[in-house]
Amino acid sequence: MSGEKESEDKPEESVHDALPERVTFWASVLVVVALFGFLAFRAFTTTKPDSTDAKPSVTAKVDSARVGKMDERHWAIPITVRNSGNVPLEEVSVRVTTRGEDGKERETDLAFGYLAEGASEDAFVVTRTAPDQAKPEVDVTAFKTQRNARGY
Repeated sequence: MSGEKESEDKPEESVHDALPERVTFWASVLVVVALFGFLAFRAFTTTKPDSTDAKPSVTAKVDSARVGKMDERHWAIPITVRNSGNVPLEEVSVRVTTRGEDGKERETDLAFGYLAEGASEDAFVVTRTAPDQAKPEVDVTAFKTQRNARGY
């Protein structure tokens, strides 16, 4: 009698019910392990601003293809500033030199508070001189590597 009672209390396991549960469990475990592996990889391979592998670099250029006329007397000259290095930057300063109608050089200083690695920002310089006469030139004057980026 006791043998019959024990078999009645145990539900029969179905192979069909266990297979989807096992697949779902192992797929979830795989996703979680892959996520932790990726985060650990990024934590150990990301270049820190203080490391010897840090290569801060900024490029600035006039985007002559996007120059536009605002009205009869004003032109908008787009300037693109790109962080081409492998660390975040802050306090990026750019000087744009143009020539006025009278031929005198005019300087415009642009400042960008933050540029992430690989990011770019656009700014516009407005002048009364047509771009072919203004002959805009762009120079990066200063930048700093960002401290404590991503919790370093």
